[in-house]
Amino acid sequence: QWKEWEKTILFITHDVEEALFLSNRILVVEQQPITTLTERIVPLDHNRTRKDLYKPEVLALKDELLSMLQRQVLV
Repeated sequence: QWKEWEKTILFITHDVEEALFLSNRILVVEQQPITTLTERIVPLDHNRTRKDLYKPEVLALKDELLSMLQRQVLV
């Protein structure tokens, strides 16, 4: 049904798995104030299940996102 509306929905979360499961693309804030956003495309179809989160390409993206967030905490 959301495809018929042709709208963008913006979710804000700190849960990487939630972002991977719900999103087509993920934007990570790199600096504060927000001057840099890093975009990553989620390599999953719209009809996804929790099992899809264990696909190698999704696990690799999850690791990349967690590393990006961890770097920000350490700065």
